[in-house]
Amino acid sequence: CSLFFIIGIGTQMVLSPEIERLLLIVVFLPNVVMAWKFGWQGGVLSGLLGSMMITIARQVGVGFSNLVELEIFLATQALLGIGLGIAISRQQHLAQNLHHYRQRLEAELAARRALAEKLIHTEEDTRKSLARELHDEIGQNITAIQIQSQLVKRARDPAQTQAAASQINDLARRIHHSTRQLLRQLRPPALDELSFKEALHHLLNEFAFAERGIRCRFDYRLTATPESETVRFTLYRLLQELLNNVCKHADASEVAIALYQQGTLLRLEVKDNGIGISPDKMAGFGIQGMRERVSALGGELTLESQRGTRVIVNLPTNLQQTAG
Repeated sequence: CSLFFIIGIGTQMVLSPEIERLLLIVVFLPNVVMAWKFGWQGGVLSGLLGSMMITIARQVGVGFSNLVELEIFLATQALLGIGLGIAISRQQHLAQNLHHYRQRLEAELAARRALAEKLIHTEEDTRKSLARELHDEIGQNITAIQIQSQLVKRARDPAQTQAAASQINDLARRIHHSTRQLLRQLRPPALDELSFKEALHHLLNEFAFAERGIRCRFDYRLTATPESETVRFTLYRLLQELLNNVCKHADASEVAIALYQQGTLLRLEVKDNGIGISPDKMAGFGIQGMRERVSALGGELTLESQRGTRVIVNLPTNLQQTAG
């Protein structure tokens, strides 16, 4: 920076007055360089140094014999340095923000691609499981019914006919039971047949906590049923999976459930006094899958595992908010 000033002043000492003023551009160059490199701070510093060097040069009789001309030049130089510095600082700040937003966008896109791939694999696994159940349970039982029906046609003994009919009836019951189980896996019928609150109470009754020696408290504080069917279904499935973990792994004697609205969020809390979950075992409890499901809806799932396990799920009341 000082080198530019020294060159400019030294040149003025040896060149004719007719062209020496053109070399004042050399004095402005440090403003541009310093402003570009250090922003408005560099512009201010360059202006101060330039003013100092020009003042010293005037004292030794080099250029700017006119005081008014000197003042105008110093003011122009200072304003130029500060203006350039502010403009460049703003540009650099905008560039940094743009880079930051681009990184966030790339990370978000990568996460969404990974989630989409996982959803595709999950859907395919569900189809395979459904096909296997249909083949193993329903398909084989239908084949057995066909065999028994042929025996009925050929049977002449009433006792043999009665036995075949009884077998057919038993197989039909198995098919009915398997079908209901498959339908429950695809969609809980309670969500269609009962209110949302009643469906959740029905779910709790299915776990038979009293028979397991577990005291269960359910605090339902929603004043209105969630409008989104996706939210209702997700809350039902999450509660089902969390309570399944409590029954299978927690070794708990108490479980407390709370569902309420906090601002624009629906909050589901499930807390037990069991043995907790160590971080290396979370995959086996389906925590990551639940977290991804909640995240896909714009929500958040947090887990605390001290003195038992506490899971908190926050979901937006209106899924359209997640699109903004």
